[in-house]
Amino acid sequence: LERFPATQVWNTYGPTEATVVACAARLTGEPLVRIGLPLDGWDLAVVDGRGHHVAGGESGERLIGGHGRARALDREKEAGE
Repeated sequence: LERFPATQVWNTYGPTEATVVACAARLTGEPLVRIGLPLDGWDLAVVDGRGHHVAGGESGERLIGGHGRARALDREKEAGE
């Protein structure tokens, strides 16, 4: 970032199998790199093994919902949403 001060560098994240970006954070040169906040139309959550939200800083599984989320092919599963 010091070599190119007029350049912005962003860290983006999205599920590889969908090739989309669901969240983004601008890199500032600070040592902590975040995946960022959800972009418009996307929802993000981190949950434990039972599907409950975890507190900030805790480990868990990342869930993404919103525009690019696939629907289940099983009508019974979709009905449960």
